[in-house]
Amino acid sequence: MCKPPRAGVSKTRLAASVGAEHAAALSAAFLKDTASSVAEFLDMADVYALYTPEDAAPELKPMLPTAFHLQPLSHDDVGEAMHSAITSLLAAERLGVILIGADLPTLPSAILREAIGALSTPEIDAVIGPSEDGGYYLIGLKAPCAEIFSAMPWSTPTVYAMTAERLRSAGLAFHELPRWYDVDDGASLSRLRQHLKLGGYDAHIGGALHTREALEGIDP
Repeated sequence: MCKPPRAGVSKTRLAASVGAEHAAALSAAFLKDTASSVAEFLDMADVYALYTPEDAAPELKPMLPTAFHLQPLSHDDVGEAMHSAITSLLAAERLGVILIGADLPTLPSAILREAIGALSTPEIDAVIGPSEDGGYYLIGLKAPCAEIFSAMPWSTPTVYAMTAERLRSAGLAFHELPRWYDVDDGASLSRLRQHLKLGGYDAHIGGALHTREALEGIDP
């Protein structure tokens, strides 16, 4: 799920720390690195860039692998958009749908592989990846479940806990993935800088090369 990297529109919380232009540049870098991570699994799944607004396709297409399908999101509300995307993609007789954000430049391929493997297990109905800020960075379902997306206080520390409870209430068995972080504000950007500085990421997908390059021109 992604948006075009537009200054003054993209990553507004991050822009408060680094400025609108740098925030847009980072947004583009995050998208490219996340797409590179996902592209490792093109032999296992169809990959879609689900985007908003509707006019964003010409901006996004050059940033993405050619094998990606571009599909606009049909709702402005994030919960409705996610539910609609899952419902429409499952309607094509897919075994499951996994959604992730576009701000995960350091997400290890092992986590994506674990998510696909878990959702392929007969006794598992859903997968979810808790993020360090209390939300989640990934969710996957075998069937639509509107109640986990409706009236959710998005961008708050309670999102993951509420979603997990709603999955249990719906009688769905879910697999919890390792905790990870997305990058959407100054604190998580500092977390990213520290992660890259420690050198623990080179063993993962591509080394977050676009993100490293974008960070070089931004004063910590």
